[in-house]
Amino acid sequence: YLSWRFVETPTRHRREKPRRHVMYGLATATATACLAFIVVVNTGFPSRIPEQVRALGNQDDMMAFDCTEEIRLPGANKRKRCIVGAPWATASKRAVIWGDSHARHLMPILDIPARQQNLSIALWSGCPPFIDNESIQRERLNTPKYSESCARSRRAFLDWLAKAQGIDLVILSNAWAIYPESLFVGGVMDRSRPEEAMRRIDENLRSTLAEINPERHNVLIVGDIPRPGFNVPDCALQSAAGLWRKPCKKFRDFFTEDPRPIETVLASLANGTDQVYFVDTLKKMC
Repeated sequence: YLSWRFVETPTRHRREKPRRHVMYGLATATATACLAFIVVVNTGFPSRIPEQVRALGNQDDMMAFDCTEEIRLPGANKRKRCIVGAPWATASKRAVIWGDSHARHLMPILDIPARQQNLSIALWSGCPPFIDNESIQRERLNTPKYSESCARSRRAFLDWLAKAQGIDLVILSNAWAIYPESLFVGGVMDRSRPEEAMRRIDENLRSTLAEINPERHNVLIVGDIPRPGFNVPDCALQSAAGLWRKPCKKFRDFFTEDPRPIETVLASLANGTDQVYFVDTLKKMC
């Protein structure tokens, strides 16, 4: 009787009020939208993460840095280049860092020591210096003229450097480790002959060094970074903030410590010379 009286009967004979349902729905949707807006605007709830590591949770914030200035290098094209360290015009020493996104990653790291030495460093973004679109081409998804563009960028830099005055150091920094394997994509090179790919890379790097002319400009080759099997910034953020997530596998074994052929080639470029230096970041960081 109780369930019939107080549950079934009211439910069966309830008078529907559509307007009330619409108002309830609108109120719920509005509250949800407001809450979502607050979360999006504040990038979640950042107060739960210590301020000193908060940037690790946002790639744009983590990569952001301020150039000392952005200028057009004398004798180069009209494109403005990012400068870190001392201002270009007043620096006692000048350097150019040439490479892919890894070169850009080094800029904020080099800024303070460069200022301390009154050194000015310009960023020349481009491709790996061994892609000449002749002996070495590389296919890239949705970029059909990638190799052609790389060859033009390479030639523009080397031509500018040959005429530039007062450049004391050229820094080469790239994601070296990924490129040998990528040369096999699309059948550009025969995957069954990896030694041929390394031979061509070695030849083209030596040709590039000859054009840079280490007798005129010292050369610093920065090796590739370790490549762990996990997201390092995310794990660092998790550890520092004490977030409730699946524990990260932070073992030394997850870092690539096996010799990589490209590192052997880079190291050989510095053998027997005092003008070319190689920094093996893999060994130093691991």
